[in-house]
Amino acid sequence: MKIYAAAAAVVVLAGLLTTCAAGLEPDAVAAPPSAAAHIVASELVTGPGYVLDVPQVVGGDPAAAAFNAGMHAAARFWIGQVDSRTTLTPGPGQVTYLGTRTLSGLLSVSVDTGDASVVLRTSHVTDARTGHTLTLADLFADLDRGLDILATRAADLLPPDADLPASALEPAEYNYRVWLATPAGMQIHWGAPAADPAGDIVVTVPWYQLEAVLAPGMRDVVGG
Repeated sequence: MKIYAAAAAVVVLAGLLTTCAAGLEPDAVAAPPSAAAHIVASELVTGPGYVLDVPQVVGGDPAAAAFNAGMHAAARFWIGQVDSRTTLTPGPGQVTYLGTRTLSGLLSVSVDTGDASVVLRTSHVTDARTGHTLTLADLFADLDRGLDILATRAADLLPPDADLPASALEPAEYNYRVWLATPAGMQIHWGAPAADPAGDIVVTVPWYQLEAVLAPGMRDVVGG
């Protein structure tokens, strides 16, 4: 599906959004700096019925190109939902994390159907070593066991007043599809609660709580 954009502008935002992983646990080890210097950016993509602010990174290397392509693919999915009644505009809470070995982006889209408006979100994580998309199946040594542990840890961290149905916490891949690799841990987004169509229920599960079920070497990839 092609994006027929009326205009596109790249806006380079303030520097790297990386943070230090120190203090998460006593044995945490800082990862070496990445080979490529990446800068957070965004691209305004517009057309009939839509305006999207697509997360991008400037770097000039294969990892940056792969991340940018992945975020554009996410944008094309939402653009495909546009019809005579549905319009798309940028939503709140959009973020990009630049790790030493991963690039993570959250695309936030405000969808207005004429009768109602809700903010929906999509994420993409790129393995900066290979340029490949990092999926849940890549993250965990055994996907089912990994999801079981992830669901348990996420439920423990969920605020007591979170307006989230129990079914959304079940260890199903779909429930945890919107996630980001951050220095603090695996950041999971469930989207808008019923009471706040523009809100987002977010939990960050520390990597050390998932280490037993991560794929070999994956802690070093996602934790920096």
